[in-house]
Amino acid sequence: MKISFDYTKPDHPEFVEGSGRTGGKSYMFYVATLSLLLIFSSNILNAVVVGSNTAVSREALTTFPAADGDNEMCGFASFENGFKLENSAASCIFNSFFPIGGSMTLNDGTLNLSRDLIFNADFKVAGTINAQNYAFKFTTTQPITLPSSEISSGTTLNYLDTVILSRAVNSVDWSYDNAYVAVVVNLDFSGSEIFVYSFDGTSLTLKDSKDLGGHGYSVRWHPSDYYLAVGCSFLGDEVQVYEFDTGSETLTKTDGEILELGVYAVAWDPSGDYVAVLSQGFPITAMKRAPGNDDKLYIYSVTNGILSLVTNVSPGSVTFSKNALDWSPTGDYIAIGIQKNDSVSELIVYYFNGSTLSLNAQENIAESVDGLSWRSLGNYIAVGLGGGSERLRIYEHDSGGGTLTEQTSARIGESLSVLEADWSPDGNYLAMSRAVGTGTEFRVYSFDSGAVSLTLEHEVDMVDSVNDVRWSPNGFYIAIGDKNQELNVYSFGTGVGGEGDRVVFKDIKLAFNSDITLAKNLEFQGACALKGNGHALNLDGPNNIIVTGGASLLLEGLTLKNVSGNNIRCCDNLSTVSLRDITWLQEADYTFTVGRIDVVGDVTVTGTHTFTYQSGATSTIFSRAKLMFGSGMTFKYDSPTTDRDLLTMADKTAVLHLYETTLQSTSTGLQLTKGTLVVEGTCPVKSEATVEFEGITFGDGVSVSNDLTYKPLPESGLDVKSGWLVYKNVNG
Repeated sequence: MKISFDYTKPDHPEFVEGSGRTGGKSYMFYVATLSLLLIFSSNILNAVVVGSNTAVSREALTTFPAADGDNEMCGFASFENGFKLENSAASCIFNSFFPIGGSMTLNDGTLNLSRDLIFNADFKVAGTINAQNYAFKFTTTQPITLPSSEISSGTTLNYLDTVILSRAVNSVDWSYDNAYVAVVVNLDFSGSEIFVYSFDGTSLTLKDSKDLGGHGYSVRWHPSDYYLAVGCSFLGDEVQVYEFDTGSETLTKTDGEILELGVYAVAWDPSGDYVAVLSQGFPITAMKRAPGNDDKLYIYSVTNGILSLVTNVSPGSVTFSKNALDWSPTGDYIAIGIQKNDSVSELIVYYFNGSTLSLNAQENIAESVDGLSWRSLGNYIAVGLGGGSERLRIYEHDSGGGTLTEQTSARIGESLSVLEADWSPDGNYLAMSRAVGTGTEFRVYSFDSGAVSLTLEHEVDMVDSVNDVRWSPNGFYIAIGDKNQELNVYSFGTGVGGEGDRVVFKDIKLAFNSDITLAKNLEFQGACALKGNGHALNLDGPNNIIVTGGASLLLEGLTLKNVSGNNIRCCDNLSTVSLRDITWLQEADYTFTVGRIDVVGDVTVTGTHTFTYQSGATSTIFSRAKLMFGSGMTFKYDSPTTDRDLLTMADKTAVLHLYETTLQSTSTGLQLTKGTLVVEGTCPVKSEATVEFEGITFGDGVSVSNDLTYKPLPESGLDVKSGWLVYKNVNG
């Protein structure tokens, strides 16, 4: 429905000539009639086109409906009282010359900009703003909560789509870019056991499937690429690797290994360099495979989809649980779950140093560990049990002491078998699945890390037992696979009224004139910029700045407060965060895991914590830019690859400034070239290198153009505490 003020002139004295939008001459009603139409054009009739491009109008609070796809705020319409979108299906074009007053509430819908938007009131937005390279400017000088606190509490769980498969679903997982869901099912002698579906935010579409040759027990996507690891029963290769081509959207098997009876669980380490495998032993000597083998945890390195055995270890004569396997967020510990065993602990943690496995901690629970998940922040492991009176438990891992300690404050009185658990990426929620029985089979709990407690947020009654639950990497969706042969997808969000848990900006230039506090995740798509004009952006709490796959975000003129964990992050190695005139206040250890950080101006990182660079992409300090780490900070280079030069400097005007900062590197080593290293005060150097090549190196020993300019200030210098510091400048 459209309501317009344009009418062809009849022969009637009550009409006067005016202007309109329909082409040729058009006319408007006389004053009394015009007033009536202004009323009709307001919220009463839910007009989808409000205002005129030739006549000024002052609009009441307007709600734009989802039923029409051509909602528009026209040029001379002044929205002094704000506007609303009806729900997540609603969209509207902003094409007004006037600032928005009052409140703006998107209700998870989409606002498309056709010109710059100036906003000077309450920002109650939860949804998407597609700016199309226009600017969004905040004029208020009062502190802003983005969005306002009125809609920042509570969570929502909404059903999206279901796919019916041929057999019970044993395992599900999301691709790193949230665009695909993989599923494995029990053996289908006339069909496939692995399926890949595309996901567009609403629905699932089958893209390809393959015959595994046996039951599909476990499937996990590579954390930053399109490889899949699969665990299968003993009728074929028990561990298999597939590559998914996003162009043709097809699966191709790249490698496979025969491992005794079958593989019940697979898991990639956070870097994607290794895959852990839980394999059942094969005691029957009549079969032509390693007879008498105990069950083993295998570690394979994976290069271009090809498996290479690194090491293995056996916990003894045990039975592993499907999908009960996870890595610590640091990638050096592995937790495994075992069926109830009188002689072996059911929860075991191994330490992995890149070449060998060693027992670090174990807990004799006297019940089967059917599922487990390692929280992304901290040392908590959620454990699902097959028996006992408390079947959902949380254990704290102390790697130094080699202990696992149950946090009894997190007990919820669960009496049904918990088949799987999975932490949300931010660690604030725990999804879990239950065996069919009394009550619901799929539940989501919020987690209070201070009190170490769980609170039920949502529950869904399923037809049969839920075998696996997995959060999407961005935390916005949950996939569940059940014994009833179903794959289901739900959206999850924080906020009342159906809003999602993030504000999405696409191709936008944001400008603020006051301090900002996040009340939801800010997700940036396309090419975006956020300019703070000298103000602060507070990241306190569970909310994050997220740069989606292939997107870029410039942060400029800001003090970033409460940076920790991974709360400023990219979603793939094609994503970029650029920093200019930034003060980075770090409140805890921070790890940049994927993507690029480009320093294009002055950046100062302060605190008493560790900034770890763990991405496999190259970040750059550009010409006339400076990255400075303050007193008490540690800059740690922890490349997931063999690349030593993923932090580059454009030329001698690019500066890395260490002020009483610890410079640290893993055994991968760090090579600094071209730029200038300024050292102020005593700066410790720590390297895990055991040979010179693994050390921290200045220059490359080949080209003078790659020499690093080393500038210690008076009474300053580097203090080598461990490993190697290698000077390879050609010129001096």
